[in-house]
Amino acid sequence: MKILEIMPDFNLAGAEIMVENLCYELNKQHEIMVVSMYHCETAITERLIHNGINLVFLDKKSGFDWSATQKLKKIIRDFRPDIIHTHRYMLMYAVLAGGLSKERKIFHTVHNVAEKEVPSKLQHFQKFLFRSRKAVPVAISPRVRKSIEKRYGMNINEIPMIYNGIDVNNFSPKDDYAQHDVFTCLHIGRFSEQKNHIEMVLALKKLIDAGEKIRFIFVGEGDLLGDIKEQVDKQHLTKYVIFAGTTGNVRPWFEKSDLFMLPSKWEGMPMTLIEAMSAAMPIIASNVGGVPDMLENERSALLIEPNADEIEKAIIRLKDNTQFRARLGQTAFKEGQNFTAEHMGKEYEELFFRKIG
Repeated sequence: MKILEIMPDFNLAGAEIMVENLCYELNKQHEIMVVSMYHCETAITERLIHNGINLVFLDKKSGFDWSATQKLKKIIRDFRPDIIHTHRYMLMYAVLAGGLSKERKIFHTVHNVAEKEVPSKLQHFQKFLFRSRKAVPVAISPRVRKSIEKRYGMNINEIPMIYNGIDVNNFSPKDDYAQHDVFTCLHIGRFSEQKNHIEMVLALKKLIDAGEKIRFIFVGEGDLLGDIKEQVDKQHLTKYVIFAGTTGNVRPWFEKSDLFMLPSKWEGMPMTLIEAMSAAMPIIASNVGGVPDMLENERSALLIEPNADEIEKAIIRLKDNTQFRARLGQTAFKEGQNFTAEHMGKEYEELFFRKIG
């Protein structure tokens, strides 16, 4: 098969890491081309090129860019893919670039709950494509699948579901759960409303005021980074927070931390959660989206409501109980073995073959 993967960019985030891992798996047996609409060179694009993936930047301008659509049209015409696989808000560009054809199938992975994935105008466009069977939505978890059914009025049996996966060999499971000198809580994610940094900062304020010896590490960048730094300064928490920026290798941060927290307002199937599971980290996460499809409360994680009080209580509970942290971490590690890149690749390959006959 010839498969064309289309992404807006490859900034260090969950959907982008998923596509990277998928490309490596599909490239073992098929011809892969990857399009990044924006020219954004990152650790992911460097790895893709290093591993022999055919990556093309279209130098898209901000906003709707007709010239980028024309460039994509030429790629589709010259490459002649059997499969076009889009992500985030790229389905519209694939269709406008002439992707609809009896000669190929279009798939669109929905990386978040459907009502949050793309703006409402694009949802109307996608609803037409999905219900007319001109494009196939792919869910990444049961709850995302249910949200597609509800949002787009589809028969749930017509919505394929494939869990995200990572190369679990890139992570070493934690085997020592003794606290660091300062109890360290790690969060990895872009600074956005979804990731809910403000509630984490408020929880940290409560912990420090209560005399807890603790610090937070925030790995990532994003539009709200400046606002969160300002809030940290306002709450006099500067010496208790490390802003680590982005990195192509999160493994050292897991090794420096006592627990991983992801108290998002909404989620699909977060890649950072799979990474934390593969690192055998004790996990605190919000009970939203696809998270409870991955983790079981009190067994492999503490699943909470995404507010400062709940975050504070969960951290104290884990901080004061080394055996509980170890049990959660080891159980999360075992369950994380279900989310491998190899399995994900096989599932997508089988789906593509079924649809093209």
